Amino acid sequence: MEGVRSLPEGVTSTINVLIDRALSGTSMVKSAEGILTLLRKEQVLLQLRLTPKMVGVHPRNRDGVGVAVREVHSLLADILDTGFVPSLVSALAFEVTGPEELEFNRKLIESAGGQLGVADVAQMRYLSVCGSHTNFVLRLFVDSVEHSQNQQVTVNGRLSQDALRLADTAFFQAAQEGVVWEIIPSWIALQFPRLPEILQQVGNTSLNRGESEMQMLQRLHSMCVERTSKGERVNLEDVKRRALASKPAFAESLSDMWTFVMRYSGGAKANMMQETQQFVMTNAKSTQLGAPLWKALVEESKIATNSLVRWRHAILKQGYFHGVKALDVKRSFSKDMVRRVAEANDLMLEVRLLLKQFGDSYLCDQKCCTAIGFFEMAVVQFVLGLKQPDQKVYKSTDAIANDVIKLLTTLTGHEIPNRWSAEDLENALESGPTMSLRELGEDGQLMDPSVLVKEAGWAVGQSCRRVKDKLVGIITEITHETVKIDCGKGLLSKVPLSEFEAGMWQHFTPKSLPSALDFEEEWLPHKSLEFQVHRLKAMIMGELFDLSESHVEKMHTQKLQVQTKPSKALVAKEKILSRKLILVPSTVKIQAKHKHDKKETYEVLQTMMPEVTIWLSPHTALPDENDEDGRFVASFWFVKSGHLPNPNVNMEIFYMSGKNKAFQFPCMRNIRILQPGEELMIAKESKESRAEEKPNKRQRR
Repeated sequence: MEGVRSLPEGVTSTINVLIDRALSGTSMVKSAEGILTLLRKEQVLLQLRLTPKMVGVHPRNRDGVGVAVREVHSLLADILDTGFVPSLVSALAFEVTGPEELEFNRKLIESAGGQLGVADVAQMRYLSVCGSHTNFVLRLFVDSVEHSQNQQVTVNGRLSQDALRLADTAFFQAAQEGVVWEIIPSWIALQFPRLPEILQQVGNTSLNRGESEMQMLQRLHSMCVERTSKGERVNLEDVKRRALASKPAFAESLSDMWTFVMRYSGGAKANMMQETQQFVMTNAKSTQLGAPLWKALVEESKIATNSLVRWRHAILKQGYFHGVKALDVKRSFSKDMVRRVAEANDLMLEVRLLLKQFGDSYLCDQKCCTAIGFFEMAVVQFVLGLKQPDQKVYKSTDAIANDVIKLLTTLTGHEIPNRWSAEDLENALESGPTMSLRELGEDGQLMDPSVLVKEAGWAVGQSCRRVKDKLVGIITEITHETVKIDCGKGLLSKVPLSEFEAGMWQHFTPKSLPSALDFEEEWLPHKSLEFQVHRLKAMIMGELFDLSESHVEKMHTQKLQVQTKPSKALVAKEKILSRKLILVPSTVKIQAKHKHDKKETYEVLQTMMPEVTIWLSPHTALPDENDEDGRFVASFWFVKSGHLPNPNVNMEIFYMSGKNKAFQFPCMRNIRILQPGEELMIAKESKESRAEEKPNKRQRR
């Protein structure tokens, strides 16, 4: 564009002030209108009629989303209903500043899989921030895009300008010649790089179609990355005003959407969110999930071992495409379901990694992205037990994985490893009985009437029950005219086919026959190893309780202090003479197992069941004013450990028995005088030390 290449200094400073004010979320609409007024006054803006192919969409439009495929096609239908009025089109665009903007448009159009027309950017000279969806509607007619609705403007399933001329002359003229645009030159965009962002957001404030939640996720992520790249810490309050400046309808969900972005977007590149966005913008039937669902979606499971990120993104896709209830999402993170959800999450990840080994580009390919999206929704539906009409019903998630791998193999041309191929047999529809080719006579009547009975699901060997008298039997033969039934006790019955066709007989599942076992003495509870181990642990608990109670005075609790921060420690408050302090390993965690953590557990020596190893693990419940009954503080577990040689070691382990000499417990005692303020420390065991500490003749008290 020729003409003015600079602005007066005062105008430049005023525009910068207005941009800063808009970015802070204060008077965004007023600030944006003020900027446009200044530019018009300086005669910087031009008005041009541009054909649809000359205009793309600015990369900052809809906060980086560009345009949404379904919204474009939906807008087309709305315009046909109300009529095209050129004067109502608010069209604002920037002049192209670089090839990366054209590349954004090429990828956007290609990602739509043909639903946004041809990815030809050679004619693009301008990039819209207002009127973007309207212009793409016009581009659809130029490229004769496939369109399944609005048959009055389609020919053979494709949009037709000839058909549009008959339906709406003004609409046809806009597709041919374009609409009038207000153009902002490239040098303005380069001088004020945040201006497109502000103008597109202001445009969304007054748009009938408004903003989508995916657009808000993108905006929140962009603001977060912007601040962190400057080394600033960021929280919701810092960005809230600016995020809500366009007055979105889903403001109530903002806090949970922010949490989703911070936890599950995938980081600075937001790779996970970008993939979900690509699927949603192309396939979604809804633009809002609602506050209750967002709250459920970001709920952290206290049981799951990972964040279940793939599952959460699959829920997003399900919510936008089919819909999902907040209660179902909450249920998926419950104790009863979280294991199945974790398995589903791993399955989604595995399928994605199998595809990724042939190149990251396949994850961005629209057809592959759509296939994975529908695969993930099918997994969500299976796990949550959601039924979708006219949709394939699977018997397992493995069967779903088998289907998507076969589809991805076809789409990519690569032989993707499929460990679920054995699920082909399980992959069949759980629909009704199959149909067979009916042989008809010259008169049009069935040559074999039994076909109708077989198509209704009846077969030889099935159990059946007559409705009127509950007579039960097994089908032994189906002929042209009758069904033979074995009713038991030697009673055979021939029933006309018409009774089965009329529904006078029902499918019946007989009760299972009684199953019995002869009792064996080895099955008695007291001979069960598990029962014996529980008894042993109970006896040890009793001995440990008595030992702890009988050594209260020797624990010198009044001379000790428990330190909880910055690290756990046991500190002497007063002087304690050598070998006068005894600490008992009181705990409620008694374990019987082969493997143990030597850093946290101590072995109980016992002779009652030598084949079983018993270990004590630490247990502490510090005082809590809300839970007076939950206090449990054993000094033994607060003693620090250190490697030898260490001059601070002042405690040792020795084994001590109570009333029952079959048990010996690892207790601690001081090996020298403890001074006030001194921390108690025990020597940390080496790998060989535990065996060396168990002499044949053990110490007892």
